Amino acid sequence: MVEKGKLSLLKTGSLITLLLVSSLTAFAEASASKFYVSNLWSIENYKAELGTTIQDSNTNKIQEAALTVLYLPPVNIISYLYFRTLGRDSDNIAEAVVRTCTAAPLALEELLTCLSQKISRYVNSLPSTLHGVTYDARTFCAVAAHLFEKSFNLLRIPRSAVGYMDATTNFPSLHVINSFTLTDNEGRTYGYAIDVGVKPLTIFPTSISSQRYHDPMGTGKTSIKNFPNFDFYHPGMLNFQAQ
Repeated sequence: MVEKGKLSLLKTGSLITLLLVSSLTAFAEASASKFYVSNLWSIENYKAELGTTIQDSNTNKIQEAALTVLYLPPVNIISYLYFRTLGRDSDNIAEAVVRTCTAAPLALEELLTCLSQKISRYVNSLPSTLHGVTYDARTFCAVAAHLFEKSFNLLRIPRSAVGYMDATTNFPSLHVINSFTLTDNEGRTYGYAIDVGVKPLTIFPTSISSQRYHDPMGTGKTSIKNFPNFDFYHPGMLNFQAQ
């Protein structure tokens, strides 16, 4: 009976995953999107953007490094269960997203917003319960961060990197989001934080170069809202091929 239950769970996961991959592939964006550049990264600015009133986290740098890992499988048991059942085809999901977003030549900003929006829609469409296993909000933030990292890396954008950031605002309710960096031909590295699952079009400048670019007067608030133009990139330069 146990083996049969496991098989049923896996089959159900495969069917749902297949349907979601198909919807991702078939969905076409109505128009190109742009990022909204929020104020410089801080937990306070992040909370203000989300309109939350919860208490600040008291985490230090060591705790932040640990929290970045705690939500990702196999450390987090709920996330681990998710990726072993419904989400075990995360490679296929990431490839489907990238294939769709690279189908036509897009500017770099449009490409990244396409990635972020599609992953956000996918994650927010997932069932919260499957065969008695309940996945909470903490699982979905990890899924969104995991898929964005995978999709971003599949693009193989020159001079780029992607990773995770702790965005915990009310310890011990952990929350993980993404960070990504792009380095121009002059060696300036522009870093941003993004919560793909909740605010897929909002980015927070994190690096010195991005903060100076968006906040040239050093006020702590961004006055330049447009995304930088990276001279190393041109639409159509990426030739995605599934592994």
